[in-house]
Amino acid sequence: SLHPHPRTANVLVPVLGDSDEAVAAEAARAFAKFGSVKGVSGLLISHFNAACNRRKSRLRIAIVQSLGELRDPGSLPHLHKSLRDLDFEVAREVVRALVLFRSRESVPLLISYLQIVDHEPGRRLRRGLQGDGETADALLRTDVTVEQRRRNELLLEPMIETLSRLTGQGYVT
Repeated sequence: SLHPHPRTANVLVPVLGDSDEAVAAEAARAFAKFGSVKGVSGLLISHFNAACNRRKSRLRIAIVQSLGELRDPGSLPHLHKSLRDLDFEVAREVVRALVLFRSRESVPLLISYLQIVDHEPGRRLRRGLQGDGETADALLRTDVTVEQRRRNELLLEPMIETLSRLTGQGYVT
């Protein structure tokens, strides 16, 4: 078992950059126990930003989970910004982490994003193109619909649950 000590944290820092994403993700999860060590949240946020490549979503999810467990209020602005991450699995973990903070500061952002998550796929698409553009427009419509369905599938329930837990009120879509 790891002990939350600055020397132990210094050993884990290089592991966050390991080329094996599973190893780096385990190091990120280990940092959840380091709440008493100064600067851990900032360190995790900088590694999250460095791993913004979608191929690093496993590492980014582990970092978000650790930030949630650490509950450092200084990481809330980063989590709020990451709420709209295009990797919807990362965004889902952000939603789940926000409930751990019990901060009503997150509620307006969650409600705003809920309006995007909970709409009928393809409802707000641009007008159809004329002539040869119709095929391209149909492809765009299909891509947007698939993307919106995935966003809705991964985020709607966790967002409703998080809003309910933060506000004590039930939400119906």
